[in-house]
Amino acid sequence: MKKDINIRIKEIWHNNVEDDRDLIDLFSSEDLPDNFFSEILQNENSLSQTPQVEFTTQGTYEESKDGISITYEESELTGMKGAVTKFFISNKGYITMLRTGKNAINLTFEKDKNYLCPNGNEPFLVTTHNLKNSISEKGGSLDISYTINVDGVLTEHNEFNIDIGV
Repeated sequence: MKKDINIRIKEIWHNNVEDDRDLIDLFSSEDLPDNFFSEILQNENSLSQTPQVEFTTQGTYEESKDGISITYEESELTGMKGAVTKFFISNKGYITMLRTGKNAINLTFEKDKNYLCPNGNEPFLVTTHNLKNSISEKGGSLDISYTINVDGVLTEHNEFNIDIGV
């Protein structure tokens, strides 16, 4: 079964690195909206200013024998306009996020577990700290909190909060 849905997405990038510029280096400047990190750079001693983006979009909900897929096109607000993001919620308890386009990425999430995820020549370790899923054919939400370690160094702590309306 496949159907169109309304999706509210909130992405939060917590800065858990000592130097805020390390977080900026993870993204190409042309991929982000203008002045995305400007407030952080103006006050480098404060971690209280957390970059985040929230938007509403149309997407699709699809059930299969293996799980549920939620697919949507990224917003210009994320700096990834034209990219497509797909969350696959497996019946086995894990969730994968596959993003295509210029900032392609493939992540796997499972509460309190680590996954080595491909990322070009430099794979990174994803650790899921919180994972709550109530998505069904009637709607629901998906909350994921995770960290990324590159070469043994904690680089990011991110959150996805996705609400589905059918």
